[in-house]
Amino acid sequence: DVLDIVHRTAEFLAEESCGKCSPCREGTLAMAGILERLSGGEGRERDISVLGELSNAMMLASLCGLGQAAPNPVMDTLEHFLSDYEEQISKV
Repeated sequence: DVLDIVHRTAEFLAEESCGKCSPCREGTLAMAGILERLSGGEGRERDISVLGELSNAMMLASLCGLGQAAPNPVMDTLEHFLSDYEEQISKV
C-alpha cells in the first residue's frame, strides 16, 4: 500500500535526521506521525493540507539535503495517489 511505504520512508528519514535543524528534526517526526495515522485509517480532514504545508516548509528551511528531500515521497504521492490519502480520511 502506497501510504504504508511512504510512512515507513518517513520513519526512516526521521531516524536518519542529524537533529541539527528543527525543520528536518521536527518535520520528519510530524510527517511520520501524520502518515502513521493515515495509514491506520484514522486520518483527519486537515492531514493532507498539513502534509503539503509541512513539506514546503521543510524543503525551504532545512539546512541539508536530507531535510530538503525528505518531503519528496509525500509530495509525489499526494500528486499521483491523492485518492489513497482521501480514502483513509473518509474512514474516520
